[in-house]
Amino acid sequence: MATAVLSGTDEERAEQALIAAAAAILNDEARGVPAHFVMGLFAHAVPDDLMRYGARELAELAADAWALLAVRKPGTPNISFASPGTGAGHTRAKAISVLDVVNDDMPFLVDSVMAELNELDVEIQLVLHPVFTVERDASGRLTAFKGTQPPAAGALRESFIHIHTGRIDDGEARAKISASIAQILHEQNYRVAVLKPAGSGCVHRREGLVSEDAELLAHCANARHPLDLICPQRYAEPLAPAIAAEKSGRPLDWEAINRSIKLMSRDSDVMIVEGIGGLLVPMDERHTFLDTATDLRSPAVIVARPALGTINHTLLTLQALRSKNIPIAGVVINRYPTDTPGLAEETNPRAIEKWGKVPILAIVPDTPIPKAISPHPIPVAILDSLRLVDWPRLAGVRSED
Repeated sequence: MATAVLSGTDEERAEQALIAAAAAILNDEARGVPAHFVMGLFAHAVPDDLMRYGARELAELAADAWALLAVRKPGTPNISFASPGTGAGHTRAKAISVLDVVNDDMPFLVDSVMAELNELDVEIQLVLHPVFTVERDASGRLTAFKGTQPPAAGALRESFIHIHTGRIDDGEARAKISASIAQILHEQNYRVAVLKPAGSGCVHRREGLVSEDAELLAHCANARHPLDLICPQRYAEPLAPAIAAEKSGRPLDWEAINRSIKLMSRDSDVMIVEGIGGLLVPMDERHTFLDTATDLRSPAVIVARPALGTINHTLLTLQALRSKNIPIAGVVINRYPTDTPGLAEETNPRAIEKWGKVPILAIVPDTPIPKAISPHPIPVAILDSLRLVDWPRLAGVRSED
């Protein structure tokens, strides 16, 4: 095995060496556990937490975790909650139980599992949450493990939650906790509808005008509704709806928009409505998008740019929403230059929070999104930045604990 080049602080280098030693043990014993799985599983642990274990203990923990990946059908979590063996030299393992959960990569999994463990008064000592790219056959059997790299066509992203708790030797107690977590994960499968009330700059297809924004929304939400419901009003010219309607000679049909809302609401738990260029963009001769937001009465998420001028723009948007008593969930800073932020980008999020009296929900990195629809159209970096937000609670489909 090649010698790894270790970097970081002394503690981080010691941790990297420990993980590499655990991977080497499994390799030397031909256990079939890939080294990059071991590295990915433990890579983001706090050094002080991990250095309490020996290399052999980490190797055994990694081997048990790897076994849980062998077979899993999408939509069904694999859960193991066990107390490790206490063989010679396994001093630390005598004091812990280990919860491993493999599931589809979805938001709020860790938050939900942690909340359930806290509710059950389980002592939590270590939490790791890598997301791995895998390939599986039709039966769910693992055919390829790609580590933490972005998924290619046909690959899956799977969440791997690895938690060390105070030792629980009572098998019935562990079974109860596992069942509770399984129920929580099942409840995460919300039915999501998406709506773009009017789209401009639409493209001509065989079936007529199609909003590419609506296509992306539908794809990412795995929406069951047809595109003509998701975007009921479509115009070719890339203009504000009122102007595009005037030029096309087709007035905006509010009945069609209301019909979409009514039909999609029937079989959905939550509806995400994409705005149209800003709150004061004219929809027709008498209405702006602010009127649409007022009628919906849904919590608003403001997507703001990070650069100079965003404070004024965002505060004006907040003022407009509050003038109509529209609830505000918070602000997402989009296209943030994580590698080269200027002074304005560094200070603007805090300024918006202070003067806007509104939370910054997420800061999304400036990562290009492919124009063509693909199996995984949203880059991992963007998803990771948004995964930290409890969107079901903000949407009102899950109450705050």
